[in-house]
Amino acid sequence: MALKEAVDRGGPAKKKVKPRNKKQKKKKKKEVEEEEEKMTLKKTINAVAVAYKDALEMKEPDIVGEEVHDLLEIPMSQEHALRIIQSNERGR
Repeated sequence: MALKEAVDRGGPAKKKVKPRNKKQKKKKKKEVEEEEEKMTLKKTINAVAVAYKDALEMKEPDIVGEEVHDLLEIPMSQEHALRIIQSNERGR
């Protein structure tokens, strides 16, 4: 038995597939936004020096320093730290 007509089986309808064009359109490239350069310590010192010389007519500007602070640092001597470590190893 050969069927020549399409048989409806009651499931969801088939999705129609759009034919692809031979020539696909080129996608527009996003313009590359220029990012500002980060101010390094040397650049900051030079900018401050130029500002002092121009505005305040000072020969030498104030010194700009970069310091890092550890929030978890506990101020103690080496001897005190060794005693704490030894007492913890022995138990309470």
